[in-house]
Amino acid sequence: MLAVTIPTPESRHAVRRALRAAIDLKATPLGVVENMVGGPFDGAPRTNLAAEFGIPVLARVPFHPADGTWEDIVRSAL
Repeated sequence: MLAVTIPTPESRHAVRRALRAAIDLKATPLGVVENMVGGPFDGAPRTNLAAEFGIPVLARVPFHPADGTWEDIVRSAL
């Protein structure tokens, strides 16, 4: 499973519950993607969740992606 979060405590708590439920169902967590980075939200749930579950942070998607952002994210994942 891929966990997607935004930089808020509420999202971190919701994604933590989803990760635990997925693991209980024998799903394999692949990593964390943080969406809406650098916007009006404050927090760093990606690092908390990644450390807690022992999974990598796969990508951080900016709040307002610039041209080429998606290509850069895909290239960095390869």
